[in-house]
Amino acid sequence: MPRFPMPRFPLPRLSPTTAGLLVLGLLAGLSSLFAYRYEPWWPTRTDVQRHDPDYWFEGFSAVRMNLEGVPIQRLTGKRLQHYPDDDSTELETARLVHYPQQGAPWVVTAERARVTEDGALVFLPGQVLAEQAPTAADPGLTLRTHDLRVLVEQEYLETDREVSITRGGDMINATGMRAFLREERLLLQSKVKATHEPNRR
Repeated sequence: MPRFPMPRFPLPRLSPTTAGLLVLGLLAGLSSLFAYRYEPWWPTRTDVQRHDPDYWFEGFSAVRMNLEGVPIQRLTGKRLQHYPDDDSTELETARLVHYPQQGAPWVVTAERARVTEDGALVFLPGQVLAEQAPTAADPGLTLRTHDLRVLVEQEYLETDREVSITRGGDMINATGMRAFLREERLLLQSKVKATHEPNRR
């Protein structure tokens, strides 16, 4: 299958490639919150092999702070469930708000999130939406895709579904995406279409 690097447009401040990688990096950061180990105070059975939750939280919320105690990420969900048979965790209606040092906050939402036992794999089935609201100095950005897989240690993300990245009047659509965050490289698999709106003066 041929692979096409994302086209680079002469956009001011932040290219769609860089912005897209930033959003995907935020998604990779979800693992540090999803993989948090909640140890219930009540005794749990260890001989149960059925895939049933042993504990859960309604209206789940977690905050990640920097060394100064300032929130940098806030994760909420409708319901968090832990499964003892494979030590996995699932979250319904996940919503992550990331507060950068500069610019408007990022809001990442997913219908569901599944995390493996060791937190190495995060799977976001269904729709995944990442948005940064526009400001006077920046047009904002929206990334839409489905069924996103995140390999945390490798800092790698992929999906075989449609991907759409919009920033102001610029748009990139494709099918299939591979993101190598360490290398700051984003590959779009096929059906790549890009629309660039020239700067108006």
